Amino acid sequence: KLGERDEEDIVIVMADHHCGKITPNFSVEIYKQRMDNLLDKTMTIINLHRPIRNAHIFALGDIVQGENVYQGSQIEATDRGARRQIKEIAVPIWSRYISSLKQGVNEVNVYGVRGNHGKYGREAPPKTNWDLFFYDALKAALVNQIGVSINYSEEFSLLVNIKGFRFFLVHGDQCKGNAAVPVIAMRRKMAEWYANVGGFHYAYAGHFHSEYRDKLNSVADYTIAPPLVTGDEWAVEKIGRISTPQQLCFGVHERHGRTFCYTLHTDNAFLAKRFDEPEGVVK
Repeated sequence: KLGERDEEDIVIVMADHHCGKITPNFSVEIYKQRMDNLLDKTMTIINLHRPIRNAHIFALGDIVQGENVYQGSQIEATDRGARRQIKEIAVPIWSRYISSLKQGVNEVNVYGVRGNHGKYGREAPPKTNWDLFFYDALKAALVNQIGVSINYSEEFSLLVNIKGFRFFLVHGDQCKGNAAVPVIAMRRKMAEWYANVGGFHYAYAGHFHSEYRDKLNSVADYTIAPPLVTGDEWAVEKIGRISTPQQLCFGVHERHGRTFCYTLHTDNAFLAKRFDEPEGVVK
């Protein structure tokens, strides 16, 4: 009917939280505040686009910092060990986010993949990963929460179907290279994965601590999601970009696929600053 909205689902893309990492502008307290802000922004979008029936969270890995010293986890760079990061930081904060989100929708479904910072060590098998331990713990913490499901893959990727549209999820560390990675290596890998899984409509990756989008072909595209952590030297050194604390969300319609898209800012300190000069001045 005229003036009535079609029902949609909402997807929130969670990437590269590194919740136990310490940088000049990131700590456990800052992480908590950013997640609170993310919840407020998410609920604002839900209320703006109602009717929203279900919410889906794409957890793209590196939720905890891990303990691998070869990946920036030296003693002075982490707040606490990986097990305590999961138990004392990630699980309580994510449980609060999901439980609060559930109050505004019928279902909340989490879909997770593992990241490279979750690797236990060079000698450990790939499935020994702190992100997988986190998903295990989160599932146990929310086992009695009606309408909440925690789903994750022990492999490097996950294929998710929402309203008949296929979403391919991967962390993205499989793409090796330098600052050209999001443009060259990622696109080549995505084309291979597209063929391997029999096609998808949308793909989402993290890892590179910056936001980027590209068309793969006439029916598919992929997005590299921005991080929640900031002040990471790796992103500046390897990618050449200073990360900003943002996460993504979008709608899914049963006929049109992905619809509305938002980049959610979680920290006002990183918003663009206005120049203090008269409008229309050209220098």
